[in-house]
Amino acid sequence: MKLPFKATFFAFAACISAEAIPASSLLGVDSVQEHEIIGLGTVRIGQELTHAKFGVGKVEEIQPGEEGITVINITFPSVGSKWLIAEHANLKQTTE
Repeated sequence: MKLPFKATFFAFAACISAEAIPASSLLGVDSVQEHEIIGLGTVRIGQELTHAKFGVGKVEEIQPGEEGITVINITFPSVGSKWLIAEHANLKQTTE
């Protein structure tokens, strides 16, 4: 069964880890220190974000790509490092 591109990309993004694939290989662009993400606002390296399943995590790397897709690496204490598609990960700014 062949998955549509979007589902295939999500499956790929869910399986990779920070140790396995360097960020520069993901989207072919350099990481940035901060980036405006649709529906989330400006996100910066070192900032804490909240994910519904993984909890609060720290942004380690931001990879802006084409067509409004941003891949970010977040380290969560409960599950470790995860690469997520920021626009679809239902992330929220962590309130202090």
